[in-house]
Amino acid sequence: MKRCIAIVLAVAVTLFAFVGCSAKQVDLKAVLTEVNTKYPNETAGLTEIKDTAELYKYYLISESDVKQFAAEIKTDTSEAPIEIVMVEAKDKSGAGKIKSALNARFTSIKSTYSSYSPEKLDLIEKCGITQKENFVFMVVADNYNSIMDVIDAAF
Repeated sequence: MKRCIAIVLAVAVTLFAFVGCSAKQVDLKAVLTEVNTKYPNETAGLTEIKDTAELYKYYLISESDVKQFAAEIKTDTSEAPIEIVMVEAKDKSGAGKIKSALNARFTSIKSTYSSYSPEKLDLIEKCGITQKENFVFMVVADNYNSIMDVIDAAF
């Protein structure tokens, strides 16, 4: 009987250990570096968002919801918009808030370019926002699908 209890406890401890390790560990800065390496023509001249204060300034994403992030944007609006924003939320609730904030930004970009530059609107409409568990991504770029392939490969 003691052996059965010991085996059941060992199995339970092992299962709990795997449950605790189920969260994906992805270094978003490394993923952004890989994007920059693979698509230097697309990402040349982008401005890095360095801290959560800047993240809030551009996207209204609260520091309290952010576990880690990596982001770069093109600040020159005379050209097609390029924004690559990757955020890991601290929890599911935070991920929802971040996705809402990025949706608002994406809608704003579409609105701006629909009246400003309809040909650039075509590029924007091919882009979007993706969520994987607590990770939320917004990519607005010519190479949207290829950049998303790099992001997807990290998972």
